[in-house]
Amino acid sequence: MDKLIRLPFVALLSVVVMLAPASVGSGSDSPDDGELISTRGLSSPTDVQILRGGMVYASFGEGVRVVAPVGSEIVYGTESSDDGGESWASVTPPGDLQEVAEVDALALAEEVGMVTRGESLALVSSAELQDGEFTAQACVDIDNSNGWAHGCYSRKTGNTSRYWGTSSVVSGSAKGIRSLERLRTRHIYNSTTEIRRWRPQEDISAGSCGSRTIGLSYQGISWSQSSTVCPAKLSPSFHDKGKEFRVTWVNPWYSHTTGTRRTMAVDAVYRKGSVTGFSYRIGFTWVW
Repeated sequence: MDKLIRLPFVALLSVVVMLAPASVGSGSDSPDDGELISTRGLSSPTDVQILRGGMVYASFGEGVRVVAPVGSEIVYGTESSDDGGESWASVTPPGDLQEVAEVDALALAEEVGMVTRGESLALVSSAELQDGEFTAQACVDIDNSNGWAHGCYSRKTGNTSRYWGTSSVVSGSAKGIRSLERLRTRHIYNSTTEIRRWRPQEDISAGSCGSRTIGLSYQGISWSQSSTVCPAKLSPSFHDKGKEFRVTWVNPWYSHTTGTRRTMAVDAVYRKGSVTGFSYRIGFTWVW
């Protein structure tokens, strides 16, 4: 039987803050309008850097760091109780942005010290494409006293601009005496977008650590990912009337977990409106 954690509701800050650059990365291009990124649920940034290729890096005192397209919105939330809690962060890019081969958000994240080389390689090795290397469009990192999670996503169009595919991967762990209970990656879309294909389609269970592969081919969109799944399972689910696709690493035994765990997701959607309204969200829950 699942253990329930009752968490108090914590409201996010509703004020959207426009950030000015604290520093400029080497070879950067300044945006025309000066609006680099907006936030909710976060304090003022401790560092902001304009990066090449229309990207921006920002870090916050809450332990959140992002490398994302200029104009993205970053939202953060955390809740806790006597039994445990949850932390999550999302990035919403300014519209449907196709993959940019010249700029890899994960490589930029490594350059600014957001992730180590080893962490970067671990994410890349668990997100390989059939037609090329994984080129992240945005990466988000949560690192607080309860645990950490690194996540990146990549998007591409199919044989027409009506079809879009999204691939994402997350690594994470709890800290100290806490135990990782859930680790999630989420693809969130607007009401005019239909999720047509997705992987995994059902639970992927693992009695011991081993590589698992998911793949998808639909309307010119081709993805293939492999990841090391350690004891527990990857559990896919839909929410908000099918507009949100989640894949969660689940610790069914609530055992104390000290190692890194991973989860991954792939989907293909049909866009009926002008944009898919895509947002990417990562999060983890922990118990004492």
